[in-house]
Amino acid sequence: MDDVYDRAAKMIDDSDRVVITAANGLSMSEGINLFAQDEEFIKRFPWIVSRYGFHSIIQTLFSEIPENEKWAFWCQLIGDHILDYKTSDVMSSIMDVVSDKDPIAITTNGEGHFVIAGIPEDNVFEIEGNWRTMQCSAPCHNGIYPSLKIVSEIRDLMSYDGHIPDASLPRCPRCGKLMKIRMQDDMSFVQDKIMISRLNKTLEDLASQNVTVMELGVGPRNRMIKGTMMEIVAKNPSWNYITVNSGQLMIPGIIESRSIGIDDYILHALEEITSRRIHI
Repeated sequence: MDDVYDRAAKMIDDSDRVVITAANGLSMSEGINLFAQDEEFIKRFPWIVSRYGFHSIIQTLFSEIPENEKWAFWCQLIGDHILDYKTSDVMSSIMDVVSDKDPIAITTNGEGHFVIAGIPEDNVFEIEGNWRTMQCSAPCHNGIYPSLKIVSEIRDLMSYDGHIPDASLPRCPRCGKLMKIRMQDDMSFVQDKIMISRLNKTLEDLASQNVTVMELGVGPRNRMIKGTMMEIVAKNPSWNYITVNSGQLMIPGIIESRSIGIDDYILHALEEITSRRIHI
């Protein structure tokens, strides 16, 4: 196993840039499990459990519940994982590995921890939206608005059992319909076209550089990130690929010679790579 970490450290040392790709597995390593039905959810959202019998974040977000309660749920979730968030050991370890490589992050996660950890906003591409922005729920237009200020205000007005005044709910400045947190959950999702254009240009500009893609917690069947990035690595012979995922490694033969698979927990793998890196 040491040889795997040595090779990963050398691959990163020899790179001009590092592109981090991440999905739900990274969130889980920080304690955000969208699918878990556990005691933590019951402790944090007893009013959701008692009122609706839901036992997970994903079940609550994709269920039809009154909008003021949906906003209450979002406000508590965002409060816990953004407003009150302190950079985790996992995110700190990511920065230990890549901070000298002008890192880029491409992720389906919406909690915004890459920005909080120190990667510049312009280098972070949250391709399925994020918790820090909101949009019209209709949507009557493609406007994207910041959400954290209104979330903080609503959270201060919430009762212990998840009720908030209807008048405090944010409404679209054009049509008056309720706003919603901008995550890709249905056909109403407003895509950030400027961000997508910037991502495409960034990847084009990197095509001729020595780039290592470091994939963290992306499932083997993930097409949006894993499939796309493996295709890009295959097309660019100066690109290499590291995947870290406990028990779920998948590397296609076409890039196998330029790839490293690490079957380990994310935090431990990052710490081992860092300990072997040669920092200039």
